[in-house]
Amino acid sequence: MGLFGSDSAHGDQLALEARLAALEAKVSGLSAEVARLSATPLAAEALSTPPAGAPSAWQIEARRLHQAGEKIQAIKVVREATNWGLAEAKNYVERL
Repeated sequence: MGLFGSDSAHGDQLALEARLAALEAKVSGLSAEVARLSATPLAAEALSTPPAGAPSAWQIEARRLHQAGEKIQAIKVVREATNWGLAEAKNYVERL
């Protein structure tokens, strides 16, 4: 008889330990993938360069807001349109 009254409790503990080890391995793999993706050159500086070509509606709106002195609103427009982070969007607006 096991510590908690049956041998199945020991089996349950072993199953949980195996599941925990599998989850830890997945987290480790995901962490490595995030580190790999973060090291790519497509990071902040590449994204903060304004796109080439004819300006889109969000670019026109961001420029209008920036020229009207509404820098924060312009940054919000850029972030919503591009999914860029705050720093990238701020850099973009400051270059307008």
